[in-house]
Amino acid sequence: MEAVELKRVLEDEGLSLEDKKRVLDENKVQYREEDGKIVLDEPEQKRNLLACMDVIVKKTTVKSKEDEDENVFNENVFSDAKESIAFVSESLDITAMQAVLFSMLMEHNCRRGKNLVEFAEDLGVTRMTLYSYESDLSALENKKLVRRDEKENEIKIPQHVVNALVKHGRIDDKDRKNMDTDQIMEMINTLYDRVTEDDLYEEDFVKEIDDLLKANPQNHFVNEVKSLGLTDHDSKLILYTLIYRYQFENDDNVCWHDFEDVVDYKSKIHYLERNFRAKTLKIAADEIAVPKVIDGIASPTQFHLADSVKERLFAEIGGCRETNGGVPLKTVRIEDIVAKELFYNSSERDQVQRLTDLLSDEKYRQTCERLKSKGLRTGFSCLFYGGPGTGKTETVYQIARQTGRELVPINVQEIKSCWVGESEKQVKSVFDRYRAMVEKAKTAPILLFNEADAIFGVRKDGATNAVDKMENSIQNIILQEMEKLDGILIATTNLTGNLDKAFERRFLYKIEFKKPEPEVKSKIWLSMIPELTEEQSRELSRRYDFSGGQIENITRKREISYILYGEQPGFEEIKAYCGEEMIASPASTRKSIGF
Repeated sequence: MEAVELKRVLEDEGLSLEDKKRVLDENKVQYREEDGKIVLDEPEQKRNLLACMDVIVKKTTVKSKEDEDENVFNENVFSDAKESIAFVSESLDITAMQAVLFSMLMEHNCRRGKNLVEFAEDLGVTRMTLYSYESDLSALENKKLVRRDEKENEIKIPQHVVNALVKHGRIDDKDRKNMDTDQIMEMINTLYDRVTEDDLYEEDFVKEIDDLLKANPQNHFVNEVKSLGLTDHDSKLILYTLIYRYQFENDDNVCWHDFEDVVDYKSKIHYLERNFRAKTLKIAADEIAVPKVIDGIASPTQFHLADSVKERLFAEIGGCRETNGGVPLKTVRIEDIVAKELFYNSSERDQVQRLTDLLSDEKYRQTCERLKSKGLRTGFSCLFYGGPGTGKTETVYQIARQTGRELVPINVQEIKSCWVGESEKQVKSVFDRYRAMVEKAKTAPILLFNEADAIFGVRKDGATNAVDKMENSIQNIILQEMEKLDGILIATTNLTGNLDKAFERRFLYKIEFKKPEPEVKSKIWLSMIPELTEEQSRELSRRYDFSGGQIENITRKREISYILYGEQPGFEEIKAYCGEEMIASPASTRKSIGF
C-alpha cells in the first residue's frame, strides 16, 4: 500500500496515534511526529506528490470514440483519480480542478511555455471549454505556481517551481528567505544564466529577482536596492544586468550589445539606449548608472553603476572595487559540499586529522589568540602535494565541510592574464578581497589555490623578457601576501619539484598524498563497487597500482556500461577496464619536498 493511502486509511479509521505509528512502522513508512500529528518524511512526500500527479495525468484524458488517435477530456477523472487529486489539492492548497490543470501543465511543461491552443489539445478540450477554466488558471497564477504571458498568450510553470517539486515534493519559498548577500548574488547568477539560455523571458527575469528581493527584507543589499526607488521594468532590467556583470564578469565597462542575450527582442536594445541617453529612464535620470569616463570624456557607448551606488550595494561583499583587473571571488557554501568518505594511508590520515582538528572553530580561535599573544603570525598556509587522483582537492573540500568553513576556490588560469601588468593586479585583488571576507566573516573561509604550480613556481634569476618579469612579480606579491596572511590558505600541486624554496618555507603544514597502500586501495575498491568480494578487492589492489581517481574512473566506466547494455560488468570486465587505465599510468618521477 502506498504511504499516502495508508496514512489516509489510518486517519479514516480513527485509530489512536500509537496505533497509527505501529501500522506505519510495520509497513516501513518513513514519518515523523509533529504536535501530535503524523507527517510524512520529505522523500515520501516527494515520491507521493509526483506519483499522484502522474496518476492524475494518466486519468485526465481518454481515447476518443470517433478517432482513436485523438485524446479527449475524461469527465470521470475526479472520481477515477479521487485520492490522488485530493492529495495534490491538500499539498498545494488548490482546488480539485486546479490540481488537474496544474498536473497537466507539469506533464506538458516546456521551455518557452504552452500557448492556450496547445494546452487545450493536451487537456482534450475545446478552446471555449478552456476559457471556462480562466478563474482556476488565474488562481494558479496568483499562487505563483504558473506564469502567464498575455502578450504571447502562453502559460508555463516556472523552473524553480519544477525544481522544488522534483527536489522536495512541496512548493514553498523558505529556501529563498533569510539569505545573505552572497547567496542572493548566486541566485541572481543562476537567473541570469537561465535568461541567457532562453529558459526565462526578460519579464520573468526581472520578476524573479523582484520576488527574491521581496523574500529577503532583512538583507542590507536588498534595502539598498529598494532605496534606489526604481519601479519601471526597464530601469530594473538595466540595474540587475549591471549588478550581474559587475559581480560575476568583473565588468565595469558595459556596452549595449551586452544586453543581447537578456532582452527578448534585439530591437529592445535600441529602445533602451535611446531612453537611457535621453534620461527618460529613472536609472539614468538619477545617475544610478552613468557613462564611463575615458580620458575625461563621457563615453557614448559604455556605462556602469556609479561608484557611490556600488559602494552601497556591495558594502557587505567588498564594496566598490577596482575592476577589469580584479578577480570576483565565488564561495562554495558548506551545505553545497557533499559528504564523502575518503581513505588515506596512515601517515596522511594522521596529518589530515590533525589539520582538521586545528581548523575547527574553537581550536582555530584559541590558536590564533595564543600566536597573537606571542607576537607570531596567525595565518595558516598549507600545501597538499602528490600525484594526480590522490585526493588532495577533495580533502580540502571535506575539511571545509567538517570545520564549517566556506571555500573560496581560485582559478589560476583566470589570474594569469595575457596582458603584462594585469596578472599582478589580479593576484593582488584576490588577496585584498579575501582579506575583506575574513574581516567580516564569523568563521574564516578557506582560500584554495588548486593546481597551483603555475603561480607558485621557481622564480627566474636575471629575468629580462616581459613574461619572466611578470612571473617573478606575481610570485613576489604572493610571497608578501603569505607573510601577512590573516586566514587559511591551502594550495594543491602535483609538481613539487617546481616549487620555489621561498614558498616552501612559508607553508606551515605540508602533507604529501601518496598512492594508496594495498589495504587502503582495497577499501576504496569496496566503497566504490560494493558488489566486489573482499578477495576480489584485494586482488585488484595487488595487481593495479592505482590512485583513488583512477579507481573512480573504473567505477564510472562500469556504470556507463550498465546504462548502455543494461547489465553490470563482471569481475573479468572490471579487470579489462583496469588494463585500459594502465595506459595512462606512467611511473611517477615527482620529487618529494618533505616537511
